[in-house]
Amino acid sequence: MNRANFSCRLCDGNRLRFYYALGNADQFRYYRCDGCGLVNLDLANGLDQSQCHEHFHEPAESTAGWDAMLDATFAFIETHVPDARSLCDIGCGNGRLLYLAKQAGWKTLGLEMTDDAATKAANAVGTEVIAADFLEFDPPPEHIESYDVVCLRHVIEHLPDSRLAMRKIRKLLKPGGYALLEFPNIEAPDKRVKRWLANAGWHRRKFRPNFMPGHCNELVLQPRPDRQQGAYADPKNSMRLSRLASELKPAIRQ
Repeated sequence: MNRANFSCRLCDGNRLRFYYALGNADQFRYYRCDGCGLVNLDLANGLDQSQCHEHFHEPAESTAGWDAMLDATFAFIETHVPDARSLCDIGCGNGRLLYLAKQAGWKTLGLEMTDDAATKAANAVGTEVIAADFLEFDPPPEHIESYDVVCLRHVIEHLPDSRLAMRKIRKLLKPGGYALLEFPNIEAPDKRVKRWLANAGWHRRKFRPNFMPGHCNELVLQPRPDRQQGAYADPKNSMRLSRLASELKPAIRQ
């Protein structure tokens, strides 16, 4: 089936073309919207929202890899939002980003999916971390319009309702605050090569029998250096820092 029988979850458009498939039987099918470009998973065969970090290490003990990317994220925020003094991190993991913000004297709040993950991060950082599904999260009064920056790093692609997520972010942000959204770029060169090899029959990924995808949406971010001086997009991962307004004014970085 080359056309989806559902509407785009972002723009409600009904022109969705088959884009690629996952699973040993290609049963998990993604369709790209001709209108807005969002790549939508057909949710008919399921979605795994339980995927989370199984390994926990202390946020103060910076290691190469993931922590280095978190350090770069915080440096990026400090550069582009120099007056920021409060941060809410949705899907905060081990709390490394909260730790960096707290060390800088910022007000902090984290959110994680499970009680165990939230407790570990809260105890390690010494800050409040709430266990909740972000799309169902109703912040207490003291957290409404309280944060200069709300951060979702590799979270937005897991959320089936992007528009509801934007409303949830807005509720947490101070007027004029910024949302930082980082997500994989589905049009990154390595992803395009993998799809080409799979379509040509030269490489087939083996999936475990109970595999279900965790990404319900895939996003494409084209570099737009003209939009803001000094902004750029990394070809593999994209980070967009935007005011939630009628016109986005992004700064883009890995």
